[in-house]
Amino acid sequence: MLISMTDEQVNVSCLVSAGCMIRDLRKMLKDGIRKAGEPLSLEEADVLVDLMLWRDGTYYPQARKEAYAGNADTEWMPMSALKENLVHGDSLLSKRLKALAGEGFLEMRKVTEFEEPERSSFSRRMHGNSSLARITPEGEAVATRIWERYCRLADRLLAPAELERAGLGQENLEPFIQLNRFLQRSLQTLGHAWPD
Repeated sequence: MLISMTDEQVNVSCLVSAGCMIRDLRKMLKDGIRKAGEPLSLEEADVLVDLMLWRDGTYYPQARKEAYAGNADTEWMPMSALKENLVHGDSLLSKRLKALAGEGFLEMRKVTEFEEPERSSFSRRMHGNSSLARITPEGEAVATRIWERYCRLADRLLAPAELERAGLGQENLEPFIQLNRFLQRSLQTLGHAWPD
């Protein structure tokens, strides 16, 4: 027998299940990075993967256009875009970036360190002292290995046979993505502060 839940209970249940999924996924990702023998924390891996995806240009196309006033063909990712896209938090980001740069996995520059006309290709909204980062070939090699593990995990978790066993299909994934994006935007609108 199914227990009927109020809308409020359904909403709270959605948030609780999302929190549990995030907790379990973090554990799995940390374990995958450790088993791969990568000398990185989950947060450092997140930075490298984001920088690799930025360079690739397939992900974050709108953020690239906004950051560079329509000129999206740069490998340099602004810190504001990196902070906005990090999955595992931006606390201690500067320290992580310096450590990753020290390992040769990324490079960092200030907007003012670029020569004209490259400097003027950066958005007028970007302060001249803003930091930018780009992944190096060494960092991309590490990020590629991590990304491939992420893809294998996604393929395993969302395999058609697994979805079918749960009574779901590929068509159920798009509404899930839409709901996640909606929640992400809502949280950003609230400024990650508890609403009173």
